[in-house]
Amino acid sequence: MESRILRRFLAAGMLVILTSLLLLLPVSRQAEAAQLAQDWQCKFHATDAWQPFDYPQLPQELTGGSREIWLRVTLQPGAEDQDTLLFMTFMQSVRLWVNDRLIYHYGSFEQARIHAGQRWHIVQLPPLHESAELRIQVAADTEQTMRGLNTLTLGTGMEQAQKPFLFDLPIVFALPGAVLIILLMLLCYRYNPYHWQRLYLALIVFMLTFSWWLIAASNSKNAVFDDALFWWYALSITAYLLPLAANLVLYEILRHERGAHPGWIIAMNFTLLCAAVGGDLMGRWSMNTMMRVYYPLLVVTEACMAWWLIKAYRRGNILSRAILPALIGFTICGTIDGITGHFHILPWRLYFTPLGIFPLMYFIVHLLRIQLARERSLAARTARLEYKVAQATERSERDNLTGCYNRAAGKRLFELAKQQTDRMEMPMSLIMLDIDHFKHFNDTYGHATGDKILQLFTQALREELDKERPLIRWGGEEFIVICPGMSQMETAVLANELRRHVVRLNLHGCGVTCSLGVSIWHDKKDTFETLVKRADRALYQAKSQGRNRVVSEMDLQTL
Repeated sequence: MESRILRRFLAAGMLVILTSLLLLLPVSRQAEAAQLAQDWQCKFHATDAWQPFDYPQLPQELTGGSREIWLRVTLQPGAEDQDTLLFMTFMQSVRLWVNDRLIYHYGSFEQARIHAGQRWHIVQLPPLHESAELRIQVAADTEQTMRGLNTLTLGTGMEQAQKPFLFDLPIVFALPGAVLIILLMLLCYRYNPYHWQRLYLALIVFMLTFSWWLIAASNSKNAVFDDALFWWYALSITAYLLPLAANLVLYEILRHERGAHPGWIIAMNFTLLCAAVGGDLMGRWSMNTMMRVYYPLLVVTEACMAWWLIKAYRRGNILSRAILPALIGFTICGTIDGITGHFHILPWRLYFTPLGIFPLMYFIVHLLRIQLARERSLAARTARLEYKVAQATERSERDNLTGCYNRAAGKRLFELAKQQTDRMEMPMSLIMLDIDHFKHFNDTYGHATGDKILQLFTQALREELDKERPLIRWGGEEFIVICPGMSQMETAVLANELRRHVVRLNLHGCGVTCSLGVSIWHDKKDTFETLVKRADRALYQAKSQGRNRVVSEMDLQTL
């Protein structure tokens, strides 16, 4: 089941990759559009001689520590709508001329630091009626960032405006997933505060960092806030933060594992982040140059994390196996993005790191399944405990011999009946009954027979009573019946039915009879004790009048 879920998420990631590549094939082909001739030339100083080269591969010999490069190519007249250039700069300033006319200028060409961030440029060419020379000047701070425009394409204005957004396709798929994971983890954090709380919090931090990275890496962000330098710093800092945030999640999974030291990796990530940011603030370009150390170190540290996860899984850690595909996916995709971006290996900028969201979703599903299984198990365990408590409570309130409620339960049952009758403004009565000559039966037939008579007697009474009128053993052979919703007259009728039923059954062949007394609840000033006392007086009167009869509180008033 779990392997099938994982395969589905990985298949979804591969589908996004193939879709992105298929959509980007036209972008690569249009770099050879007919309007751009193939007579590319370059030089590294304004006074140097032009030398031909095969676009987009620049000559390797960047002599004299040059911080600029000049490119030129012939523009040939073509279709009227093929009049828009699209290219990307990375920490570079750029100027474009058609013949000797300056048509575009971005960034500063002073000797001071340029640091213009990463940016797409869309430049509309002037109308051409004959061949013209396109000349491009690119300047950068260092030789490492001084490169040509290897993403230069020529097409229609609409096509060129759409192309940067095609590179956002993996981000478009990943960002809603990241937001969904954040919401799910917030719910888990809110409603499961005592289980995996730190893990949920670490996942929220990681997904917030990842979401910010997705926004900073997207091309669509410029439509909202167009500041290339700000976004370059946001992307670079978040690139250093991502492994740190991801390793916080792994730390929560591995922190109790023997032989695993995820805290060391986190400390290393944090130190590298501080060194990169601090060096950049001191003007040493460390944010970019330290990438040469950062990505190889990333592979090594995450390989250590993967090894610790494998060992933890062998020792029974249920989460370590599920998180392993996400760790591998993010590490591979992030390393590919870092290397291709830093060394400008690909002619276009497509991020693969967003695809790591798919194996992470497998982990989230696994995590939620475990949580749901735990909750079901806890609910079943709680239900069993509640049933046992109910059974224990029931046993503590029952008389062992007769199965009736005992005297301790009588007060609670009365209070429940009283609340019901008060709420519905109904009357309430009470019956007290006693087996006639019970001592005689004990003395004549023995206590075993007496116990049997008590059991048969209570069984006979329960046959005539419902659950709304509980039978309570008050002591010895005395019992009471609470009758909510019944007037004194109705209760007297019920008491007579009980008396006749006992006589009719001839319990144990001994001619058992009973005497009964009925009392009525007066008002809120009345109490359970006085209600029982009045019923006891009526019972006493029934016995005085010859037994096997019913006397009510109303009858006492006429005597």
